[in-house]
Parts: sequence; C-alpha cells; structure tokens
Amino acid sequence: MPRATLLVLSATAAILALVTCYPDGAPAKDCWTERPLHGDHMPAHGDPPYEITVDKLGDSFDANTYTPGEYIQVTISSRDGTPFKGYLLKVYSSNGVSAGVWGAKKGEQHVLRKCGVTHNNNTATNTTTIMWKAPTSPIMDTIQFKAIIVKDYVTFYNNVLSRPLKPDYPKTFMEKLFERLRAYANVNFNVSVPSTELLPGPLLAVPTTTLGTTAPVQTASSAKAELPKVA
Repeated sequence: MPRATLLVLSATAAILALVTCYPDGAPAKDCWTERPLHGDHMPAHGDPPYEITVDKLGDSFDANTYTPGEYIQVTISSRDGTPFKGYLLKVYSSNGVSAGVWGAKKGEQHVLRKCGVTHNNNTATNTTTIMWKAPTSPIMDTIQFKAIIVKDYVTFYNNVLSRPLKPDYPKTFMEKLFERLRAYANVNFNVSVPSTELLPGPLLAVPTTTLGTTAPVQTASSAKAELPKVA
C-alpha cells in the first residue's frame, strides 16, 4: 500500500476518533480512572476555564451547609466563554461515603450507577445544570462536587471543584442521638442549666482544706435561720 494512502487512512482514523469518542457520555470505567480514556493524552495544566457552582434549594439559610434530604443545584459553566463537550460530575465526602440521588435531564444527561452524572451528547455548550438530593439520613460529612470537564479530545481538566458544604443536622437528629446514647449507656443525660439558688434541705458536712475539720454546706433553710432579728 502506498505511503500516501497510509497517511490518509491514519488521518481519517484520527478524525473519526475525535468525533466519535464518547459522544453519549463517559463510560462507567472512567469513574475509577479519574480521567477520560482519550488515548495517551493527559489532563491539561493551569487554571481551568470552567467552574462548578452550587445553589441550595432547601430551607437552610447558610450557603455553606446542607441538610439531609436537601436539593442542591450544581452548575458547570465556562469562566471565559470557552465551550466544553463533555463532563463527568461526582460528589465526594470527607468521610469517604458517596451517596445521594442524582437527577438527570432527559436527552442531555444520564446517571452512572454508583458514580455520578455525565453528558448524553457531545454538543458544545457553555453551561449545564444537574440536580442532586442529599441522603435523608446524615451519613455524609463535608461534601464537595468534582468534575472532569472535556473541552475536546485532546484537552480536558480533571480536578474542577465546587466549594465545600458542611452538614447541618437538625435538632431532631441530635435529640434522637441522645436518646440512643441514653438507651445504650443506661445513663440519664441532664442537659438543663443548673440553678444558682441555694438548695433546700439539711446541712451537709463535707471535707475542707483544714486537716481534721469539716465545714457545713449552707442551704436555703439554714441561711434563713441565721438572719439577725430586728428589734
């Protein structure tokens, strides 16, 4: 086969690879490689032209926390107008637990089981929005969304991070936790604030710092009895 023909075939194969490589989203195995399998190409260096922002849709007013069962809107967007053709978005927790429910837009995104969300076509875009629901049980700690964002076959960024969100567990959860601790330890936790008033009752003898002597503890009844009489 002539050399010119080989060059043409090689160029054609390369072009087809650029066009057809994962047009309908990243495969599940990319969840473990932490990068798209685009041949020998490595992640781009420097600051990525993309960012991940989070908007909370629940009742919590603190922008830096999340509550169990809360809906969070995650947006991948371009900082400078540079479009992207693909992405793989995941959620990480500081305690190693990955949970929650992803919501994918039909025809645009699809969910990878036990992984995250990826694109459903390779149409260039400047922004995309994904929904995530926190688990109803407080099993995750501080969370952060991380994405691999693909500009083209050669250029991609694999460590684009959102701001972290800390868990904000409701009072009811803390009350249930104390109940479980009481049941487990058979101890009655008294969380009330102690009174500053003198306790009624008889005098109690307790040791003092003087060797061999004791001093009475003053109670409300004894304090009243010692009041001087008015002539």
